[in-house]
Amino acid sequence: MTFYNSNMPDKQFKREIVFTKLPLSGALRYKDIFQLFPADLKGMPTTKTAHKHYPQILEYWYTNDELERIKVEELFSGIEDLHRLTSLSYRKTDLFLGLLTLTTTNRFFTYRPDDSRWGFPLIDENAGSEMKKWSSKWCFEWFMWPELPEQLKIDGFTELPSTHPRVLPWDHYYTHPNFDENIESQIKFANITLQFFDSYFEMDEETRKVLNSAISSANAAMEFMHSRKKLALLSAFTAIETMVNFDTKDFKPSKCEKCGQDIFKISARYRDFLLKYIGDSQANKKKFNSYYNLRSKIVHTGQEFKTEKLFSEVDEETKFQERVQIAEIVMMSKLAIIFWTIKNRKKNETVVNN
Repeated sequence: MTFYNSNMPDKQFKREIVFTKLPLSGALRYKDIFQLFPADLKGMPTTKTAHKHYPQILEYWYTNDELERIKVEELFSGIEDLHRLTSLSYRKTDLFLGLLTLTTTNRFFTYRPDDSRWGFPLIDENAGSEMKKWSSKWCFEWFMWPELPEQLKIDGFTELPSTHPRVLPWDHYYTHPNFDENIESQIKFANITLQFFDSYFEMDEETRKVLNSAISSANAAMEFMHSRKKLALLSAFTAIETMVNFDTKDFKPSKCEKCGQDIFKISARYRDFLLKYIGDSQANKKKFNSYYNLRSKIVHTGQEFKTEKLFSEVDEETKFQERVQIAEIVMMSKLAIIFWTIKNRKKNETVVNN
C-alpha cells in the first residue's frame, strides 16, 4: 500500500492534457496530490467555434512501486514498461477526473486512444458555403502538436498562477446546477469539495473501491442525462443503491409471518438513506418516494421518458418537467456519495493512495 507522502524519494511527476466543456474559473491545487489549471502551452491549437473542449493541464505523481504492481499480459511482452506507465496514467487520470466530475456540475474528461470517427476538419472556421466542397476524413480524437511532448515533461508541480477557482456555498451550488449548459459561465466549486477529497483519501481500500464504483455510475448519469435519459436514470440509481447496500451491509431483514421469506424493504432502505444523508423533510420524503416509483416503472415495465428521443413531439411543459426530474435524480446520486463520504470520515493520520 502506497501513502501520499510529500517526502517519498522515488516520486515521478506526470502532466496530462484533459478537457472540460466550460473554462475554469481558476487554478485548483489539492494538497500534494494533484493540481489542475488552464492549458496555455506553446504552439497549442485553438479554435473560435462556439462549442469547445477546453484544454486543461492535470499534474500528479506516481511511484516506481505503483508501476511494479501493475500486471502485464503476455500480449504486451517487450513493451512492459510502456504498458505499465500507460495503464497507471489512465488509472490516475480517471481517478482525479472522476472526483472532480462528481463534486462539480461539470464533466472533466479525456480522449481515449481507441476513439475515432468520421468528421470534417474545421481548418477554415468561417468556411460558409465552402462546406459543400468538403469530404469527410477519418479523425482520431487526439489533441497534439509538435511541441507538446517536451512540454509534458516535468520534475515537480508547476507554480500555479495566483487566480483561484470561485467557490460557492454548497447549498446554493448544488441547487443551482450548471451541467455545462450555460456556455457563458465558468467552472466553479462547492465549498465542501476539499472536505470531500480529504474524506475520500482517508477511507480504507475496501471503502474506496465501493466509492469508485458508485462515482463511476453517478458520473455516467451526468454524461448521458441530455442524450440518453433512461440510461442516465438507471446509472444514477445504481450509484445510490451501491451506497445504500454498503451503508446497510449489516442489515438483517425481518421474516414474513405467512411465508417465512426475508423482507428486505428495499424502497424503505433507499428512502431512509437519502433522508439521512441528503436531508430529512416531508418534501424530500415525497420526492424520494416519487423518484423510486419512477425508477420501478422504468425497470419493471419498460416505461421511457417522453423526451427520450432527440426530436420528441411533446409539449414544453413536459420537456421542462422531465428535464427537472433527470437533473434532480442525477444530483441525488452525487449528493448521496458526497455526504455519505464526508459524514463517515475517518480521522486517520495517513492518506492512502489509490
